[in-house]
Amino acid sequence: MSQSDTATAVSEAREETRISVASYSAEEVIRQFLALYLGLDFEEELAFIGVGRLSFFRRRKCLREFRALSIALWELALQKSFPDQAAEFFAAVLEDARFVGRGREAEKLVARVDAYAELLKPRKDADFLPVAEHMAGHLSRSAGDLARLRLKLSLSIRSIYTLIFDKLV
Repeated sequence: MSQSDTATAVSEAREETRISVASYSAEEVIRQFLALYLGLDFEEELAFIGVGRLSFFRRRKCLREFRALSIALWELALQKSFPDQAAEFFAAVLEDARFVGRGREAEKLVARVDAYAELLKPRKDADFLPVAEHMAGHLSRSAGDLARLRLKLSLSIRSIYTLIFDKLV
């Protein structure tokens, strides 16, 4: 067997074993996140912060924060999994009323998503403590047990991110 025959055989073997990369449409990825997003339950986090069922305004504010954070975490997961399409997918979600709602509440949610996306940029998924510190300061009424709250929120954020990343597609 000559050297050119060997090179041809190797080339053909590579073609046969080449893995094709699956491509996903924006609708497929967004639909998957929508199902996950609508199923997210923040009751444990709200209870840990001290927000009861009858604290209507505070509960709404805290839920807005957690929903905004989950959308920002999804963007982070998108950047890791779909670096070329992440911006397109993320923009589609921010325009989708199923995620952000309408009117003033939608504007508030999008502003919070942007704030969390900025907080996540420096360390990405390596460390969620800065985001947890921000949330603890923003949501907590007392400074009594802030260190414990930051740690708990950091672990909760990590678990939300892991869930989103694992269920991305």
